Amino acid sequence: MQKDKMKGSSLINRILKLNFFMIKIAVILIAVASMMTFAWVSVRMGYHFYKMWHGAIHADFAHVMVNMVAVIDGYLLAVLLLMVACSLDELFFGTIDWLPEWLKVKDLKDLKHNLSSVLIIMLAVIFMEHLFAWRKPEATLMFAASVALVMIALVLYLRVKIIEDQRRETKP
Repeated sequence: MQKDKMKGSSLINRILKLNFFMIKIAVILIAVASMMTFAWVSVRMGYHFYKMWHGAIHADFAHVMVNMVAVIDGYLLAVLLLMVACSLDELFFGTIDWLPEWLKVKDLKDLKHNLSSVLIIMLAVIFMEHLFAWRKPEATLMFAASVALVMIALVLYLRVKIIEDQRRETKP
């Protein structure tokens, strides 16, 4: 009986170790995805600079703004991926000394807080991109309402979490 229990425990330990290995692979792949996104967006930015420089006389300001906002959105996505990679690595494998203080996470709650904050900014940028493209006013209004609802939900989530944390800190 005891031997069977030890075999089951050993199997569970191997499965858990394999999961940690898979988390490490996920962290590496997310970090690579972040690097690739930074590179892709930088190339895109260079292309738009080139187009702006050579077509400055004929440039449509709204079109230029849409492209630049799209580039900003791409950089935000790269930052989001980097945040996830760093946070997961720190949560599962130890502290990363060189991380700025605002990016350090102690638990999944901190990670959710950071991700929610970046998502709010990304939604605002996506809406600006849609607004600058302005093709169908009704569709833009519906899109604005949808983005606003998601942003309100995220802000309320963050606010509730901050209030909960403050209450926990003040309790004796």
